[in-house]
Formats: sequence, structure tokens, C-alpha cells
Amino acid sequence: MLFKRILSFGERIFALILFLFNPRKASIERNLKHLGIGGHRAKLAYLTYYNLFKAYKMLAGYIFFKKRPYFEIENEDYIKTGRLFVSIHYGPWDIALRLVKEKYSFVSVVGSRDILTRLRKKSGIQLVYSSDGLARVLKAARENRLALMLDRTYFEKGTYIKVGKSRMKISRAAFIIARRLKEDLFFIWAEPQKKGVKLRIRKIPYGSLNEMKNQIKEQINRLLLSHPEYWFNFFVEWA
Repeated sequence: MLFKRILSFGERIFALILFLFNPRKASIERNLKHLGIGGHRAKLAYLTYYNLFKAYKMLAGYIFFKKRPYFEIENEDYIKTGRLFVSIHYGPWDIALRLVKEKYSFVSVVGSRDILTRLRKKSGIQLVYSSDGLARVLKAARENRLALMLDRTYFEKGTYIKVGKSRMKISRAAFIIARRLKEDLFFIWAEPQKKGVKLRIRKIPYGSLNEMKNQIKEQINRLLLSHPEYWFNFFVEWA
């Protein structure tokens, strides 16, 4: 018990060092300001770094030491029948994708060839690069389940939705693909648990661009306004 307390204290100190000396902390505080979060933004920004540290600690344990965390999928039938899955950089989403891959095949749309992308590819996650263009992404969606992030843009200029007190730029790619294939969207997010992660899924029925956008807006607002400290996006664009 004492060892665990010491380890937990050490983790918090390490996260604090990352927070204090990382230039991206300004991006987190900016996000919180746009969400309309009040005067405790510095504390929430630190908690964001701490939660990010814990998420990657869990991921490292899974990749390098085969330590499998608790994992549960809500509405699992949606994964069996769905084709287009969208999310945001919220909670331990990276490890959730790897855990889902144990049972279901996915193709993930990525925008860069960085170290995290290489690690995902090495772990067996199928990737398609946005630089390959819409036709290649559509082909992947027709052949397999497709997963992509909304809080970044790919081969298009993006669109804006009202989140908190400002307008946040999100990708239009998912809506374009859904409209082309006449498919429902499924909004997924990784909810942190005490010893793992729970994958939650909500169905966004196929409809007009505005109908799907409004439903996505509701889901994103609900997540980010209730638990902004689990949103790990340093590069989101605000209008």
C-alpha cells in the first residue's frame, strides 16, 4: 500500500514537471477558455497532463509488458453492424483502439507519419493516410470498418460547430463519407475506468449534413463540458 502511494505521488510530480515545462500547456488553457471554463483553468490543465500520463502509462504496459487492462464495450452490437466510427482525442482512446482490434478489424484514418502512427501500425492496426485522398479512404470504408478523429482535419477544409462558448473546427470527412455511402455514423469515446477503459458508442442516424452535425455537436459538448480534463487535443482550431 505504501509503495503504491509513493508511486502515485511520483506520477503526479512527473506530470507536474511535464505540465510546467511543456509549451503546449498554453494550448490546453486556451481550449478551456473557449469551452467557457472559469478561473480554475490552470488546475484543469494540470489534471489534463496527469490523465494523459496515466493513459500512456496504461498503453505502455499493454504494448511492452502485455499487461491487459479492464476493457468493456457498451452497445457492442453497433461495432458488429456499423461501418463508420468517429471520435475525438478524449480519454485513453489509443489503447481502446488496440483493445477493440483484438476482436474486430478496423482501418484508422491518420494524417501524419509520426512515431505514434508507426507504433499503431506495428501493433497491427490497419492505417490509411488522408494524403492518399478521398477515393482511397472511401475504398477502405467499403472494405472494412473505418475510424477517424473529428477534432482534426484531413483532406478537406473542415467545418465549425458551437462547443462551449466558441466555434470549434472539426473534420467534414466523416460526413462526406457517410453521405457518399448512405451509412449511419457511430460516435465512440473511451471513458476512463479505475483499472482500465470502457468504450461507449452512440448511433448518429444517416441524414442531412446539418442533422448529423447537430447530433455530433451535442455529443462533443456533453463530453467536453462535463470532463474537459480528459480532452487530449493540443492543436484544435477555434473561430
